[in-house]
Amino acid sequence: MNPALPVLLLVALIGFFVCRRPWRLPWAAFSLAATVFLWPTLRLPDGIPSPAASAARMPPWAAVADPDEGNPTLVDVTFQIQPWLIFLRDEMRAGRLPFWNPYQFSGAPFWANGQSAPLSPLHLLFVALPLKLGWVLLPWLRILIAGLGAWALARQLGIDEKSALIAGLAFPLGGMMSSFLLFPMANALCLVPWVLWQVDRMVRGHGSWGELALLAGLQLLGGHPETSVHTAMLGALYLALLPEARRLRIWVRFLAGWAVAGAIAAVQALPLAVNLFGSSRWQQVAEGEGSDLELLLQQPLRLVFPTLYGHPAQANWWGPFNYNATAVFAGLSVLLFAWIGLRSRRGNPRLRAVAVLLAFCMLAAYHVPGLRQVLLALPLAGSMLHHRLLFGVDLCLGLLAAAGLESWREGRSRGAVEAAGLLVAALVFGWWRFGGSWKDRELWAEPFAWTLWAMAAAIVLVAGSRLQWGSWLSVPLLAAGFLLAELTAAHARTNPALAYDKLFPRTPAVEFLQGRQERIAGVGWMLRPNAAMVYGLYDVRGDDTIKSQRYEEVYRQFGGASPFYFEAVEDWQSSWLDRLGVRWVISAPWRKPEDPAWRKAFQGPDAMIWERASALPLVRWQDGEFQGVTGERLRPGRWRLRWERLGGGTLVVAECWDRGWSATVGGRPVPVEVVDGIFLGISVEGDEGEVLLSYRPPWFVTGLLVSLAGLVTGLLGLRRRTEPRSVPA
Repeated sequence: MNPALPVLLLVALIGFFVCRRPWRLPWAAFSLAATVFLWPTLRLPDGIPSPAASAARMPPWAAVADPDEGNPTLVDVTFQIQPWLIFLRDEMRAGRLPFWNPYQFSGAPFWANGQSAPLSPLHLLFVALPLKLGWVLLPWLRILIAGLGAWALARQLGIDEKSALIAGLAFPLGGMMSSFLLFPMANALCLVPWVLWQVDRMVRGHGSWGELALLAGLQLLGGHPETSVHTAMLGALYLALLPEARRLRIWVRFLAGWAVAGAIAAVQALPLAVNLFGSSRWQQVAEGEGSDLELLLQQPLRLVFPTLYGHPAQANWWGPFNYNATAVFAGLSVLLFAWIGLRSRRGNPRLRAVAVLLAFCMLAAYHVPGLRQVLLALPLAGSMLHHRLLFGVDLCLGLLAAAGLESWREGRSRGAVEAAGLLVAALVFGWWRFGGSWKDRELWAEPFAWTLWAMAAAIVLVAGSRLQWGSWLSVPLLAAGFLLAELTAAHARTNPALAYDKLFPRTPAVEFLQGRQERIAGVGWMLRPNAAMVYGLYDVRGDDTIKSQRYEEVYRQFGGASPFYFEAVEDWQSSWLDRLGVRWVISAPWRKPEDPAWRKAFQGPDAMIWERASALPLVRWQDGEFQGVTGERLRPGRWRLRWERLGGGTLVVAECWDRGWSATVGGRPVPVEVVDGIFLGISVEGDEGEVLLSYRPPWFVTGLLVSLAGLVTGLLGLRRRTEPRSVPA
């Protein structure tokens, strides 16, 4: 038995009995849904959700696992998210705040990388748990939190508690969140409905701006600020569409809530802002080219055919875009009920606002001309990836579907025939446009199965619309069960299962490199970063969406340049590799050395390791000498240097310079200079002495003080509620 399974059962039971009675049904339903969705993992005795089996396509992990059992589209989970979480856990368990990551890019900020989310409550829980349990409980809780939030938002809109279950399934198990379930982005996504729920409560006089500040602050700490900005945009648009928008004080409270939320997150946000403004991503923001209109018009078909272009986990993806970034399927039954919700609840101003949000998210996510230019022109928002607003499509469809299910049960099913007709039209168009491609690629079976399911759902919808279901308990639960089956069939494979011992196993080549302080590099994708973090290896390469512009200018001297993606080393004769201290190069076991001067240091079945004798020591004098100086890395972000040289000089540490570095000599602060455009430099006087180098993120102390002030302000704001006001249902 997977050890996580009884723990999940215990959490579900405790929550069920602790919850107030109205919350017990959704708690049980979404606990069950999360367990079913993760069942491929839970059925393995030592299973965890991870796409890392795909790493077996490259040395040194070849033959460690079956690469076909992974998901190559989730390469960022394998080589960014999971190594970062392991590093975060190791550092915090050692009693240290994870400020600096010495294992990628010759050293890079970790606290301020935007996705490390060291203060996210879910990540802190991961730190406290055993690893096997943490890998499972983290996505399970994300599903549960998102489901409860969507259910609560549906209830806030006036939908009954049983029909609202549809919204609580469609959002967390829909295309966008299920695709990013293993990313820190899911920490922020699962709080989207909670923030919107609080906005509506505040308008009705049932909540305060302090509650909004705390919820939005938690979301900002989640590890994906872009999602928080999108949430604020949707919240503002939703508020503007309500009758209460004419009241100025409502807007003041909304803005106050978000301002205090920003203050609460300042301890992470301020260092991130400094890091982001100095990154190659920020320096090279590009509008990109718009896609042609025909291609854009085809993409909503993924609402009907979840495998419109195949699926990367089955190695048959052939779509024009990234699967994760464009996944939007929320269930065929959701589409049908959502149309009924639109048609039968047109008098409800809040559901009208949800419908407008749905249209906005669709148009923005698919970069429709006009709106696209407006968004690009906005400050800050112009640098964001708006296709991720597809999460709003899943959420709004779920809310409208919940309203439609309630109307359908009560016999108020205006639009049922229209919904069925529109779905059939979409099916016909899909087969007309893609039927030949599916046949040529032998991928017609799944679209055919979804077509049969859609036809059956349409028939049941139309036939059942003539019945008076009353308050039968079985109807919404049956609908929720079918939706769970739908979404599990469509999306559960996105996050494959992996045996725990196959996650970054130690191979002979890795064991040879462990414990060595010099830097390493791999040929091509060998030992792709940031896997080196897991093994404690110091890599000259890195994989992060926020890269130092300073380091990128150096890296492009010997490797590819991209502000977003990993690029391999190309020029192995570059002197920069020597200056960065790259002594060890790992390559495939059959590959010849890139430089004949390299010495074979290790040969094994998994990899070959070459030694570059020309590599300079990581600590040296600026004039190139290295006699009379020693350096010891005490921990990530802290060095101790000792020198013994007549007259002193300038010490150089081959670590990437950042504004957060500081140094002391004999307890006296001294400046840390930039040497050769990238390295740390400390000028010392005297014949001998000791230097302590340490890193703390820029603006960290200021951010901490602002966060504490924001937290206190938010707590005080809990007592200031708006006056109750009757609102039309």
